[in-house]
Amino acid sequence: MTTLNILIGGPAGSGIESAGQILGQALNRSGASVVVTNEIMSQIRGGHNFNKVRFSYEENVFAHEWDVDIVMALDRMSVSEHLDEIKDGGLFVFDEGINVDDLISDDLKTRGIEFLPIKLEATIKELGSDIYKNVLMIGIILGLTGIDPI
Repeated sequence: MTTLNILIGGPAGSGIESAGQILGQALNRSGASVVVTNEIMSQIRGGHNFNKVRFSYEENVFAHEWDVDIVMALDRMSVSEHLDEIKDGGLFVFDEGINVDDLISDDLKTRGIEFLPIKLEATIKELGSDIYKNVLMIGIILGLTGIDPI
């Protein structure tokens, strides 16, 4: 891995901006060169927001890239809005309760894009509060990439 580009998307008010900032800080403190770009499109709770985190442990990064390797989607809109940004062989991570079957085209399959449903909402309910969602997202991303930011 030379550089990795991650997009975190979801409804406004769900910790998207905080998750990107916390992930970026953790990666930076662990020695990575990091760029975090926030796209706050809605100031109204429930509108769509996303950010991109681009980082490398091997080279300096100075700006984000349009195409991403991983999309962490908290809602269906985050999947549908960012299908055109995923690289060949990329990964969409989303809550298992989100139905994305109609969004997965043959083109995406032939490009080797993987769709990974996770138990995000069930885990949040088990933890007891939506306030943990952004921290859980960070943990999932770090677990999938095998990065130990500490």
